[in-house]
Amino acid sequence: DHATDPFLLFLCLYDVHTPFMGKPDLIVKYEEKHGQLNDPQSFPIYGAMVEEVDLCVGRIVDKLEEQGLTDDTLLVFFSDNGGDMYDKYEGQYPTTNAPLRGGEANLYEGGFREPLVAVWPGKIPAGTKSEAFFCSTDLYATFLDAAGIDLPENHPSDGVSQKAVWMGEKERVRNEVFAFFPHYAPRVGQLPGATLRQGDWKLIRFFHDNPDQTHRY
Repeated sequence: DHATDPFLLFLCLYDVHTPFMGKPDLIVKYEEKHGQLNDPQSFPIYGAMVEEVDLCVGRIVDKLEEQGLTDDTLLVFFSDNGGDMYDKYEGQYPTTNAPLRGGEANLYEGGFREPLVAVWPGKIPAGTKSEAFFCSTDLYATFLDAAGIDLPENHPSDGVSQKAVWMGEKERVRNEVFAFFPHYAPRVGQLPGATLRQGDWKLIRFFHDNPDQTHRY
């Protein structure tokens, strides 16, 4: 019971990951829709898995409302990477990130760009949308800022607070996003590399991938 005490709940839902398994009644629900859709994302088992995530989030929201905490709680929903475009089930891919290139475990935008939803009644204007750059490392600084806690001195952090962006006070606080992927991912054809995203441009460096072992850009 956190009705009177500050708390942080960090919940990682595994329902949209392999193996592809869904509740039978939900699978039937999406199988009935499947034949009506001409859509590469029309995959009944994955639909059932996504709905299970929705139901889990709903239970959390219901509990916050039950304890009268809705107006005093910052709720953030975020994915760690783009969709799985590589694992087939009965000859079908589970999803697509089109028109973005690539997907999970990939340095292209299909692997990087995913939605973030933040709800904070009375603080974040409802129904607003932002195109500001955000990186998962920003969550730490943003949560501290939201709680009125200063980042400790000499405490290294790659994140920046996005509180002002979320509240509509600034358009953006981050101009670049860097990423480092130091290993091979053979299943998706990904090489070790690093990226810089700035504005509409993205630079990718694949480590030692030229014939003379220099980096390929």
